[in-house]
Amino acid sequence: MPMLVYRSAGRDVDPGLEISRCLTMAADDVDEATTRLLGLGSLEASLVDGWCRTRDGMDPRATTFSVASRWAARVLLALDAGDEPAAAAAERHFRSATSACLRLTLPAHAHLRVPEGFAYYAVHPLAYAAAVARCLARERPPRVVVVGLRTIGATLAAVAAARCEAEGVPVWSTTLRPRGHPFAREYEVEQAWSAQVEAQRGALCLIVDEGPGLSGSSLVSAAALLERHGHLPSRIVFVCSHDPDPSVLKAADARERWRRYGREVALIRSPDFAQDWSAGHWREHIGLPPSAWPAVHPQHERHKGVPGTHPDQLHKFVGLGPYGLAVRRRAERAAEAGFGVPILGHHDGYLQMRRVSPTLPLDRRGSEALAGALTTYLPWRASAMQTGARADVDAALALLEGNTREHFGSRLDAGLLPLEGLAHRAGAQPAVVLDGHLAPWEWLQTPQGVVKVDTAEHGDDHFQPGPHDIAWDVAAALEEFTWTTPERTSLVERLTRAMRDPGLATRLRYMQPCYLAARLGYSTLAAETLGDTPDGLRFGRLRNRYAHRLSEALTITS
Repeated sequence: MPMLVYRSAGRDVDPGLEISRCLTMAADDVDEATTRLLGLGSLEASLVDGWCRTRDGMDPRATTFSVASRWAARVLLALDAGDEPAAAAAERHFRSATSACLRLTLPAHAHLRVPEGFAYYAVHPLAYAAAVARCLARERPPRVVVVGLRTIGATLAAVAAARCEAEGVPVWSTTLRPRGHPFAREYEVEQAWSAQVEAQRGALCLIVDEGPGLSGSSLVSAAALLERHGHLPSRIVFVCSHDPDPSVLKAADARERWRRYGREVALIRSPDFAQDWSAGHWREHIGLPPSAWPAVHPQHERHKGVPGTHPDQLHKFVGLGPYGLAVRRRAERAAEAGFGVPILGHHDGYLQMRRVSPTLPLDRRGSEALAGALTTYLPWRASAMQTGARADVDAALALLEGNTREHFGSRLDAGLLPLEGLAHRAGAQPAVVLDGHLAPWEWLQTPQGVVKVDTAEHGDDHFQPGPHDIAWDVAAALEEFTWTTPERTSLVERLTRAMRDPGLATRLRYMQPCYLAARLGYSTLAAETLGDTPDGLRFGRLRNRYAHRLSEALTITS
């Protein structure tokens, strides 16, 4: 069983209300049209998953939704091109097609997964439209087949098909759900789907997805499916977010077949950065030598940098549409409360913030200045960032047990057993959008005092644990810094008083092992995927540290 590192974020909606919301949304500029497209595309993916539970086919309801999503994309493309007449015409078609969706018999509920590329990794529909345009200009195909890989592929397929239509190229579009093991994806399709795809032989096939991920399996398996239906590999192109060295892909089939197909990379649509701080390059600006740099997984870093026109600002991708808006609101609330850096705006998914100077991170040794900052920041967060739900203690315990047993086997089971009863006796706690990143490099020492950075995006992303008990952040502060025993006791007592939370010390007895298990899982994944690189070695050392601390914590409880 692999380490538990990721979480599946999402929300439940009423499909009819969600469609009506899309119909009432303004789409007068690119940001608004993007938000609407993302909403409709996410709903399409969810509903098609429900209609095609075991295999994909030619469900007419799915076709109705794909037409609506495509017209939403046509509006976006026209607005981006500054073609107001085309945007107005596409808007009329969009309203007609979306109204047809409302006339379908819809389920009472649908679960919308957060599309990770749009929310976390600077994937933009317009970047895919541009990639498709380049591909069409180079290949000049008589017709095109677009295959989107759900979830995000429903939206990206709509954009790709819309670009083909705008260029006057006949297009047939479909979406597929990858199934099976993440490193050995498969696709199940009905005979009607197979017949339609076989009838498209000779077309240029564009497989659109935000990947490849660690394995590359979803894209390569989709290409193999098209080959089995008579399409030549020379006529199959991956439209994807990056083109990796195949040797790093975890799926053997992907390593062997990746270069068999064409690749068109959707380049990041971002501000014009004079300094690119992405993929760990921010470490070049924190005043530490490379030997003292913190560990970073480049693929998990937000895209960010310093724009040439505003050297006093930092722009960071925090999400398109509603995903970025939620982060912006949290960041603004933190700044208004005196925590974090001033927020200047939010455009095209990028949060614009004031740079803090000098940018000197704290070291690992806990201090009175840090303790003072924690005893104001964490109580504020515990109150201001509640979600209205309860913290999922069972999920935290499952993470603890799963990662502990994956690393140690059954050796520490005696320490796990008492914690389950302790956690359930502690009672329900409110879920809070945690800070999630309290390591020393997430704090800056400035003339005005200690400043916390990254206050808004990490507590509700696709890594464990998501919104949870504020005791998780307290555990992080205790584990990421070194404190003497009296200092630790004093800090917990001060936080208990400040948060009016008499059960905090008791909950830390199981929350600290949960935190350590989560960090052990992430460090293990990062060390394995980054190998012998400097960051891979850094994560290897972190893995050993977290494993040692987790073993100590569970030995004490047994």
